[in-house]
Formats: sequence, C-alpha cells, structure tokens
Amino acid sequence: MKYKYFIYVLLPLVAFMTLLSCASDEKKMPTAEVDIANRAFDLSNKIKEAFLNDNKKMLKNLCSKDLYNDLSRDIDSYTGEGIDFTMRWVDIDEEGTIHLYVSWKKKDKRKTNDENTSGMAVFIIKDKPFIAKKILRENPFSD
Repeated sequence: MKYKYFIYVLLPLVAFMTLLSCASDEKKMPTAEVDIANRAFDLSNKIKEAFLNDNKKMLKNLCSKDLYNDLSRDIDSYTGEGIDFTMRWVDIDEEGTIHLYVSWKKKDKRKTNDENTSGMAVFIIKDKPFIAKKILRENPFSD
C-alpha cells in the first residue's frame, strides 16, 4: 500500500517538477572564449579560401609576414582540389595567443584513386591584431 502512494502521487510530481525546471526560455550569451574561438576558426577558413583562390592580397591581410611568405610560396606548387577544415580544440593563453587545432582533409589531383590526405594543423593566432602567425604540425597548404 505504501508503494501505491509513491507510484501514483510522488513519481508524477517529481516528473512534472523536472519538466518545469528544464522548460526555460532563458537564452545564455556565449562567453568571450567562445567568441574568440569562432573568430579564430573563421580566420582559418578565410585563409583557406584566399589560398585556394590565389588571393595573395587577402592572405597578406590575414597572416604575419613570415606565414604569408610561406603560403605564397606554396600556392604555386599546390596540387590539392580543396580542403575541408574541422575545428577540434582551442587554447587561449594568458598573453592572448590562440592555438587553434584543426583537422583537415584534402584530395590530391595527382592521385588517381579517391584517396584523401588528412592531418592535424595548429594555427597560432595573435589576438591584437587578429592575424595568424604560424601553422604548426601538418600544414594543409603544403604538399
């Protein structure tokens, strides 16, 4: 008899209270770190588009001088058809340096089969001004 009370009254009451607590219309604003991560990923995609479209002027605005020199040298010898980026991780240190970890995949025009080349790159981005300084690990733009 004790369990009937629990099943018919308390269990529906607990379920109802749970539904009420989860049904909030409150919108939470993204944190500053989320905004920085999105900006960093957008920057990496802009660099990719500028590289694939051979837009050296845009590359110059998005990269440091050293990275621009490396990328402009790689544009002429690039044999890929396109590059897909997937953001994996973002680290932001105390000095404002952003480490954007991106996995990438590209199809090489030189290969006859449908084999893709893939890897992981780390974009080092300075916050002020917001430009890419280096690409570490496996550079998706070099062959």
